[in-house]
Amino acid sequence: MFIELLPAACIDFEFTPKVGASGTLIVKNIYQTNVIIKVKTTAPKSYLVKPNAAVLIPGESKELNIKMQPLDEIPVDVSHKFLVQAAQTDLQSDQLDEITKFWASPPAIKFQVVKLSVSIFEYGRMKTASSFHSIASEVYNEKPEGLKQEIKDLKDFQDKQENLKRKLDEEYEQVQLLIKSKDEEMTKIEEEGMKGYTSLHLALVCFLGILIGYIYAISRS
Repeated sequence: MFIELLPAACIDFEFTPKVGASGTLIVKNIYQTNVIIKVKTTAPKSYLVKPNAAVLIPGESKELNIKMQPLDEIPVDVSHKFLVQAAQTDLQSDQLDEITKFWASPPAIKFQVVKLSVSIFEYGRMKTASSFHSIASEVYNEKPEGLKQEIKDLKDFQDKQENLKRKLDEEYEQVQLLIKSKDEEMTKIEEEGMKGYTSLHLALVCFLGILIGYIYAISRS
């Protein structure tokens, strides 16, 4: 392995309608030499990553800022993914042109590849996850290896819980939409039934009127 990521599995975005959301990704070089990294996404028109490529010296951590384009409403289904690639390199962090050339035509060497999913939360609903990631970031580099692994495992569990919560929220919204659809169908059926009843009622009244008039006419003749 060349790098460790925080978060390790899922990038969180706090959503506000018509306002671009932001997320962060911390990349740490855990290798004994310089490491070159590159961040890609399956939805390049929806996200802007700065920087999206860099060189890290041994032990260095770099925070990447990820901005999501503004949306009118929170997406129901988010299948976007991020891909982080890393490899050993002799390049230095200030060799920007060489870094660009490296990723334009990557050599046939060993790469570490990490995939991350995306979670989008309504404003104010992801403070717990953000606080956890913030605390983990502060203590991560100061603790023994055993505790680092425990923190990483706990963070992975937190990410899984957030993913599960997101899926449950999506299923709940789908159930609510289904209930609403069924209610609308029942209302339509009831309205159609009332219309039919009114037409039949008027027809009977007219028939009775004609019948009474006919009987009255016969009785007078």
